[in-house]
Amino acid sequence: MAIRGNSLADLSRLDLEARRLGADATPAARPRATVTRPAWALLYALLPLCVALFALLDYVPASDGVRTVAEGIVVALVIGLAALWVRANRRALNRLPAPPEAGAEPHDITVEVHEATTRVIHLTPRRNRSER
Repeated sequence: MAIRGNSLADLSRLDLEARRLGADATPAARPRATVTRPAWALLYALLPLCVALFALLDYVPASDGVRTVAEGIVVALVIGLAALWVRANRRALNRLPAPPEAGAEPHDITVEVHEATTRVIHLTPRRNRSER
């Protein structure tokens, strides 16, 4: 089927003809780059996991420094999981919009100053109610 112009009717006919033939020649059928977002739920799950692991540490005996070593292992595990999350979500984090402060060019603030007459206001101490 030949297209004579780029009108909407011609594009619709091309789309109908392509669908009739079983092929989808529309630009919508092209593979799109999927926009990935960071897996925030996994990051949020680290906090309850950390709390649960430290709650389990209450059952570890406090003798001979075993508890201190166990706490260190839990801290290293949680930090390691957070680092893995950052590494796995690096591309999605780079695509996030920057906050307004980062990379924003400084802008000028215009302040209009109007000349006025100086007026002195003398402050007098308040009188007590009993002196009125």
